[in-house]
Formats: sequence, structure tokens, C-alpha cells
Amino acid sequence: MIDWMQKHHRWLVITIWISTIAFIGAGFFGWGQYSYASKSGSVAKVGNVKITYAQFNDAYSQMFEQYKKLFHGHFDKAQAKAIGLKPEVLSKLIDQALILNLAQSYHLTVSDDELYNQLTSQKMFYKNGKFSDTVYKALLANNNLTPHKYESTLRREMLIQKVLHLFITNTTNLEKDTFSTIFNIQDKILYKVLRLDDIKVHVSQKELKNFWEKNKHYFLTEPSFKISYIVQQPLKKSYAQKKIMQYYDMHKMSFTAKDGKILSLDKAKDEVIKALNKEATKIAALETFISFKKDKLPADISLKTITINQSKNPFTANVLIKIHSLTPQHRYLKPQLVHGHYMIIRLDKKIPSHVKTFALAKLQVLKQYTLLKKQRKLLSLASKRYKHITNGITSPFVTIEDISKLKIKNKQTASKFLTQLFQSKTLNGYIVLSKNKIVIYNILAQKLLHKKQQHINSDIDALKQQLLEQNLIKALSKRFKTKIYLKGF
Repeated sequence: MIDWMQKHHRWLVITIWISTIAFIGAGFFGWGQYSYASKSGSVAKVGNVKITYAQFNDAYSQMFEQYKKLFHGHFDKAQAKAIGLKPEVLSKLIDQALILNLAQSYHLTVSDDELYNQLTSQKMFYKNGKFSDTVYKALLANNNLTPHKYESTLRREMLIQKVLHLFITNTTNLEKDTFSTIFNIQDKILYKVLRLDDIKVHVSQKELKNFWEKNKHYFLTEPSFKISYIVQQPLKKSYAQKKIMQYYDMHKMSFTAKDGKILSLDKAKDEVIKALNKEATKIAALETFISFKKDKLPADISLKTITINQSKNPFTANVLIKIHSLTPQHRYLKPQLVHGHYMIIRLDKKIPSHVKTFALAKLQVLKQYTLLKKQRKLLSLASKRYKHITNGITSPFVTIEDISKLKIKNKQTASKFLTQLFQSKTLNGYIVLSKNKIVIYNILAQKLLHKKQQHINSDIDALKQQLLEQNLIKALSKRFKTKIYLKGF
């Protein structure tokens, strides 16, 4: 799966990104080394637009979950790292920020009415066929979102779409004829797939040491944090009937059956007591937090210590990013709900990242250098063997769309190969499909069909829009300066 994703992650990112407007249910997957020089709480600044940690984390988490769904749960952080998902996410956020700068320069905005119409058209907030404010707030609350945050994100996405809508283009007859010709060309080819897995290399200790010496600034330990924390155990108290009734009367909209009807007090009583206990636990945690800050903890409260980082984090990723933001002047975190328990946290020491010794980094260095050496050898073999292909496969006549006629199992790989083949100006050569796979080819014969293409207008419109947006981003990147606060980017 990694091999396929590495070849097609850009296509996947574009597809997933287009389908994502509001980032619901997003958590945080920490990564890399943060620059603490920035006090803005931003990962980057593009012109006048800041990209905050929260925006980056939300966008990354949303895309991570989309990938996970796409691959039926078989997707993890290692695979995300292998396909470069996080740099891709930041790149897309920078592209968005460039467009928002353009919107600002032309004083474009999204009105409250436009936002309201878009919001109330989203079916996930519907109940009984119409928008429900109760469902809206409940769904956001369940995903740790506030209406303000959700609506701000939605307004931002709508503004981006408003700008891009200004650049919609029409298809000309010449473009139709040109595209029809491209789709009607047929090639008969001799081809062979060269795979990285088939490449063998020997790596000496000297090579490894030299590679580490030149690149050791990339082999860093993770920044760590020594913390002390208190676990507030859930409270289970008894409550007078009057207290239960008062709480029920104030929050009865929260106690509903599956059909949406409000439960009676008798049926909701257990849930009301749970809610009261949860509220009491939170109050107790706040009281402990105050005592902790004043260094007046009761003797019966147990204080635990631990050193954590991204790889060793018993808390949630959201809590880790908050610990990142603590300073010697502001060492305490208010109670954080972690795995059903409130945690009160104090930062004791920040341990910055540093260059690993060769001995500590050796396995990582070996993996990266071996991969690099195999990739170089693969490219060298392709450049030598494409002129005289042995044990290759001869195809029937194929058009740019005939992916099923190739003996390449993966359809996306076959499609990418044919797309680049028909863009090539040479009768023989090689096409790099990924860092792990190269196809060498010879075109044996060509002919032209006379067949009308279906959906040609939509294909041209999509391509023109994509090219226009790419060129727009290039132009805007020269106009608006981008500053990235993440090291190693």
C-alpha cells in the first residue's frame, strides 16, 4: 500500500482536499521540531495571513482520517510520513493563504447571509428534513468544536471558493479538436517495469559514516518535556432530589431518546446523576489546579512525574501541543480531560532536540542511505537499459485511456504511465513513476483513430481550471512573502 500511496499521494491529496471544506472531528498528530522563536502561535505566515497551529493540526488530522477511511483503517502515522502527508498539508494551507491574501487585496468577503445559507444547507445538521440548531451545536460539541471556530473555518473556505470562481474558463473548438486528437492516438509499445525491490546494494561502514557527517543535522532527537501531573479521579456523589430536578430542568434538551424526544426525569435520572458527577469532578479538578499553582497541595494528593515526547506520550496529542506552549513563566495547564480523567499538568523542564550520535542514529542512517543508493542505482539502470529492452512486454495498440490493456496490476500506475508516455516526445526512454518504480519503453508503431470523445468539455474545463489555479498560486507566491516557522521545512 505504501508503494501505491507514494506514487499517487499527490492525486490523493488533491482528491481528499477538494472533498474537505469544514474540518470536523479533527485532533492533532504532532510532528517534527517546532521553532519556539515565533510568538505568534503560527506555523507559517503568508503575506498578511497567518497559518496557526490549530489550522495545521485540524487540516492534517482531517486528511489523516480521510486516508484512514479510504484504506479501510489500514493507515497509520508511519505511512503518512512515508508519503509526505504533513508537508503536503502545509503546502496546501500556504496555497489557501495566498488566495486569501488576494481576496483581501480586492476587499472580497463572505457576508453573514452567505455564511448562513451555506451552513443551513449542510444536511449533517438536519433533523426532520430541516436545519436544527440543537443538532448543529450537539454535533460540534461532540467533536470538540465551537460554533465560532466552525463558522470561521467555513467562512474561510467559502472565501477561497469565491476567489477561484472568478477564474472559471470556457472551452474553445480548437481545444476540443486538440484533445480529441490526443485521446485518439494509439501506440504499440515494448515496455518493462524496473522495481526498487529488485535492486541490491552493499553499504559500507565508511559510506554510512560519511553520509551521517554530511546530514547529521537531520538526525535529531525529539524535543521532550519533563512534567509533573495529578490525576483527578471521577467523583460519585449522592444528590438530593431537588438538585437532580433543578439540573434536569436546566439541561433537559441534552437528555433525549433515539427518536429525538426529550426523556422524562424518571428515565433520564441516571444520566442526570452522571452529568452532575462529571460537573463535580471538573470543579474538584479546578480546585486542585489552584492548590497546585499555589504550592498548597493536600498531603493525600499523589503527584506523578514523567518525561514525554511525540513517541512517548501517554496523554492525547492535543495535550502534548499545549505542553509545547508552556514556558517557565507559565508552567501550569488547567485541567485537561484525558481518557476520561482530568489531568492537572506542570512543566518542570523542556529538553530541546539535539543531533543524535552516529551510534544512536545508525539504524535510521542505514535505512535512509540504503534507500538513496538503491534509488540512484535504479535510475542508472533505467538510463542504460531503455535502448535495448530485454524480457519486456509488447502491448497491443493502446490509447491514453487503455490502462486495462497493459500488464500493470495497479490501475493508477498504468494510468500515470500512459499519461506520461503520450506526453513524451521520444520513441524510447524511461518514465519515473515513483522513487520505487521506473518503466522503460520503446514505441514500436503508431496510428490515429477517428472517434468522438465523450465528456471532452468537462475534461478540458477541469484541466484548464487546474492549470489556471497552479499558475495563479505561482504568481501569488511571488507577490506575497511566505515565512515558515517549522524547522526542517
